[in-house]
Amino acid sequence: LDLGDERFLITSHANGLQERVFRIFDYAGNPLSPEIIYATGRGDNLRDAPVLLGDGRFAILDMNLSTFKLDLFVFDSSTGASVATIPIAPYVTPIVSAVNVGNSAPVEISSSPLGALVTYARDGSIYATQVSASDLSTKTVLVKSGGAHSFETHRINSEAILIAYSVDTTTYAKVVSAS
Repeated sequence: LDLGDERFLITSHANGLQERVFRIFDYAGNPLSPEIIYATGRGDNLRDAPVLLGDGRFAILDMNLSTFKLDLFVFDSSTGASVATIPIAPYVTPIVSAVNVGNSAPVEISSSPLGALVTYARDGSIYATQVSASDLSTKTVLVKSGGAHSFETHRINSEAILIAYSVDTTTYAKVVSAS
């Protein structure tokens, strides 16, 4: 992830997939931070790409496939210091539905005009949680109730996010306001 000011971020796994780590580098490849552990004891996880939130912060989405909890970790982009851990889907029942396409879990994070948008499927329904960059508050909406098999999220412009999803063999699209 390009952090600006000639810096970038790389995320990785460590200690046999038990830890999630990141490190900040300059454009010449010199480390500007130590390897920072942001999640431990998470088991075999699905990890998504980090996104810039604005206000000098970035976020990394992480789903624990042992507990099926989905968390958004927020960090200061200049120091790598933890700012917050935001539970997006703190369920004890699986987010990963039996109707997944292939072997991938239906979870995505994308930047939005207000911060970040996390979309995920649970029990065949699709949800979108907007995370505000200014105060890290969350707002969740139901995108599609039941029957959804897979989805993709795309930023349309500064005001809207498009979520395309499939039900059986038909593809649908829904525009979600970014505000």
